[in-house]
Amino acid sequence: MSVPFDSPQRPPGAERFRLIETMCAEAGRVAYRERHLARLGRSARRFGFAFSKEKAQAELQRVTARLQERRQEGPRRSLPPSTDDDNRRQRKSPPSTVHDLRFKVRLTLGPGGDFASEAAPLDEQKKQEPLRLTLAEERADSTDPFFRHKTTWRRVYRRAFERARKRGAGEAVLLNERGEVTEATRANLFVEKKGVFYTPPVRCGLLPGIGRAVWLEREHVREYVLNREDLRDADALWLVSALRGARQAAWAAGTTPSGKGKQSG
Repeated sequence: MSVPFDSPQRPPGAERFRLIETMCAEAGRVAYRERHLARLGRSARRFGFAFSKEKAQAELQRVTARLQERRQEGPRRSLPPSTDDDNRRQRKSPPSTVHDLRFKVRLTLGPGGDFASEAAPLDEQKKQEPLRLTLAEERADSTDPFFRHKTTWRRVYRRAFERARKRGAGEAVLLNERGEVTEATRANLFVEKKGVFYTPPVRCGLLPGIGRAVWLEREHVREYVLNREDLRDADALWLVSALRGARQAAWAAGTTPSGKGKQSG
């Protein structure tokens, strides 16, 4: 199937990309593993990548086994990457301690069906205070499939996140070409209003997150096309991902959406 190489997600000169799943592993188990692999399979079919669920499961078993093997060993910040080639030779690496840490497991798939994985302790953010948001200058494109699939082409997300950090915020919220809300750079967005939670439909140009799917199975959670006014008038804002769970968010000082095509302040 043809791929739109004029995507704003494409870095200059880039021709190839990989599909990504980022998962949370704890005590040797990957949360929502089957959901992640199902999404990876759908993305592989969309872009014409070779995909074997059995190989994906085996790669995840390898990386979680490596975590478990180091439970009683000395400290190490992260585990070295694993690739299909690595499975045929023994790697020498310093020991690590897993104990009861939660780990971020990153599984990638290449066009030919090759898998690679790596794991590192999840950087647990303090959740006492809402994460500060800003509205991104970058726009999502609702017609571009790269906004609906997780790949190594994440140029728009990276730019938006970097700008947000420079402005003193911890995340950025994207709009699409019509000014509709899509998502944050690392999580799906939910707007709470009068006890009901609303999140944009995928057709607006966003990743169908695993955490988002879980939330949509609950009562009082709806898909709805959101705009700036919805962001401004929300009772609460929530960022949701399978990796980090749910965290409340609020606008950074001087960045509340005005509903008039720009941020206030």
